[in-house]
Amino acid sequence: MPLDQFQDPSADALLSYAENLLVADCLEGEGINWPIPWQPTDNESYLEPHANISGFPALTVALATESGYHVNFNPGWRGGSHDSSQELNAIALSTPGFEPVFGSCLEEAREQVPSLAVSESTNRLLGWRAETDFLADDPPAVVDAGARWQQCLKDAGYASVPASPYEKDEDDAFMPSDELMAELGIPPRQSELTQQEIDLAVADASCRESSGWAEAYYHAVWDAQAKLVSEHADELVRIREEWEQAREVVLDVVADHAPEQ
Repeated sequence: MPLDQFQDPSADALLSYAENLLVADCLEGEGINWPIPWQPTDNESYLEPHANISGFPALTVALATESGYHVNFNPGWRGGSHDSSQELNAIALSTPGFEPVFGSCLEEAREQVPSLAVSESTNRLLGWRAETDFLADDPPAVVDAGARWQQCLKDAGYASVPASPYEKDEDDAFMPSDELMAELGIPPRQSELTQQEIDLAVADASCRESSGWAEAYYHAVWDAQAKLVSEHADELVRIREEWEQAREVVLDVVADHAPEQ
């Protein structure tokens, strides 16, 4: 996608990692153990094998058959453990006077790592991506394909599906909504995968392909992003350069403070 060149999938995670490492070092000086798990620094580790930085929701029959809607297309580090988060929470709750010490260490860390400035730029990019997703649902070719997709799913026995896989009336979310899953008796996506969910996802993916919606929507997103890039080229280049400079700082922090793998 045209916007992909301006953002690394590792950006947010590495900023947070470097910041946390500096906080841990500061807290250690205050006699508080704050164990931060190791993370990689390469971009590939922050993408699912079937996704790109755009997090394009290319739900396929193969993915749906394997994972239903339990597919995360968004970039991020998947190696963090729930146990580690629980350990840090327990330390914070059991350490007297933890909050002001932590706040001071965090402020000190942010003087060394430009996490807030880069995160502001990242949020701007995310907003632009959301804008292009929204606009891409409007072209006639996408609308017409959406109608064919809807009829395809109705023919498969799903009568209450929306007019498009991209549901603008559901907080700009992709099919299926929580309401639709509840109506069909499918547990929420944070629950265990069920055969009912797989069946719906497979039918959905198959209809996206056969109706032409997946291809039409992809091209519409591409066109919307290309237009946005041409309109905001200077700012996008600045955002890219800002991250490249910040990445050097982040990698230095990681090299000096990261635990062993």
